[in-house]
Amino acid sequence: AERKEKRKNILKRAEELLENLKEELPESTNITQEIDDNLKIKSIKKYNNKYYGGSEILNQKELILVEGRSDVINLVKHGINNVICFDGTNFDEFLIELCRNKSIILFLDDDNSGHKHLNEINSLIKIDYCTFAPNGLEVSDLNLKEINNCLKNKKSVTKFKIIQKFKRFIKKQD
Repeated sequence: AERKEKRKNILKRAEELLENLKEELPESTNITQEIDDNLKIKSIKKYNNKYYGGSEILNQKELILVEGRSDVINLVKHGINNVICFDGTNFDEFLIELCRNKSIILFLDDDNSGHKHLNEINSLIKIDYCTFAPNGLEVSDLNLKEINNCLKNKKSVTKFKIIQKFKRFIKKQD
């Protein structure tokens, strides 16, 4: 009970300090945002000693798979916690089992390795949707609006495969 009371007092004091910062200095909102971002980033966990992910991956029905740790950091910083990186194609039984019975969104960089990952991962697990970072950007570079647009405009994997075959056909015709 004593520990609970101390924690309550610390949280109350932290709220007061943040509120004072907001009132006193216009740039304090930047400080507040930085503190908030740091707290979010600290919530990132390491699963199975190799996969970095948000705190919500185990109990969510939808999971976003990204290429690397920096992608996870960017999404978590923007409030998306149901994300985990596959760190190359080092899929092991943990990641395969984690993805079972979940809706999977593959969120990749729009480069050669991103397109290669789509095919490789789709052979290992069932992917429901896929989306790519826009305009040659990387997932780790996107702002919240760009992230939301990408996730909103995700396509089923079968549509991506049809598009890829069509692009190869057009290249052969040229």
